[in-house]
Amino acid sequence: MLTVTELSKTIADQEVLTDLSFDLRDGDRLAVIGPNGSGKSLLLSMLATLVKPTKGRVHFDGLDMWSNLSTIRPQIGYLAPVPLQALDSIQMTNLTVIEYLKFYAQIYGIKKNIRSGLIQGTLELTDLILVKDQLLVELSIGQQTRAVLAKNVLHDPKLWLLDDPIAQMDSHGQIELLELITELGKMKKTVILSTNHLNLIQEACNRVAILCKEKLVYFGSMPSDLSSSYQQLVKPTMGMGSTS
Repeated sequence: MLTVTELSKTIADQEVLTDLSFDLRDGDRLAVIGPNGSGKSLLLSMLATLVKPTKGRVHFDGLDMWSNLSTIRPQIGYLAPVPLQALDSIQMTNLTVIEYLKFYAQIYGIKKNIRSGLIQGTLELTDLILVKDQLLVELSIGQQTRAVLAKNVLHDPKLWLLDDPIAQMDSHGQIELLELITELGKMKKTVILSTNHLNLIQEACNRVAILCKEKLVYFGSMPSDLSSSYQQLVKPTMGMGSTS
């Protein structure tokens, strides 16, 4: 489904990601973890086609991503780390939640006869029923995060890129998000989630990538004890075991 080959990014003559290579299949749920500044958000931005790599290639269902943007971008759902910034960029903050979803249902070409039912189900799935008539700008960051997730549910992308949404949610929202990730995997959607909440992702994700000092130090199946594996891999490189 997704093949990343020797992906690198240089900014101001400094390499900030170096030769990342990995493969994901339909239904994989990948957690990307690592110390602050290790390149987690940058990796997701590149996979979302928002930032072009300096070197390397990404293939999506066998197609070169950067040569087939018009085909691939509609199949990607991306959640930015600060949802309100994404909403500001498209001047959506003065819409209510339900107006926001109706707008995107139209943009996505969803047939009128199924829009209302689909939006209602999406509001229930993302626990936004009680705030559906509130302005997006009035919502908490956690609720804004769920609103952008709801938009992506309508969109039904094949690849989900979630940049640290857990940090923006209360415990109830975190549980719902992890349940959604598990369900997406069952639907053969591929999910890439950046986070450092190691204790929360063990069950929801089946694969893990560990970034440290701009490099991929581990990629593979989810270890039985993720925290211990993380400490063993990162501590020798960083000189400390912080997951902040």
